[in-house]
Amino acid sequence: MKFISLTTMIMSAAVLVAAGGPCYVPGSWACGNLKDYNGGKPFLYYCSPPGYVSNVKPCSCAKCCSVTSGGVGPNGHTSCT
Repeated sequence: MKFISLTTMIMSAAVLVAAGGPCYVPGSWACGNLKDYNGGKPFLYYCSPPGYVSNVKPCSCAKCCSVTSGGVGPNGHTSCT
């Protein structure tokens, strides 16, 4: 069971990276949502330079992801519960 779950997670992350994801602002955090990933619930991700998705964290509910000021700097904040 753990093997299948891990395989599913790796494949889902590979889909995010292969698709390029909605990664438009390198060096910042954002919330994303893909119908076939995380049961349609949002996820938090970091947009690494030069614009690829990394550090994906699935959120537990439909409105549990938020990012302020790109999640960086003194006013930056991220939340994904």
